[in-house]
Amino acid sequence: MEYRIRNTGTATIPEYEVTFRIETDAGEDRLRQVEGEMLREGQSDVGEFELDLDGADATDVVVDEIWFEE
Repeated sequence: MEYRIRNTGTATIPEYEVTFRIETDAGEDRLRQVEGEMLREGQSDVGEFELDLDGADATDVVVDEIWFEE
């Protein structure tokens, strides 16, 4: 999974967490949390991760939760 998190606000975000929910064809959702620090206005964090789905296939990936320190 590749992702891009972008600060579209007007202030620096000192700390943040984004939780992705990966839905599978086996009916079991998996969660993966990405954390970061110091995201300035207009700046992006680009990354990727792999997740073992125990033989299932991913059917959808959604942002489940967003937290950031103001």
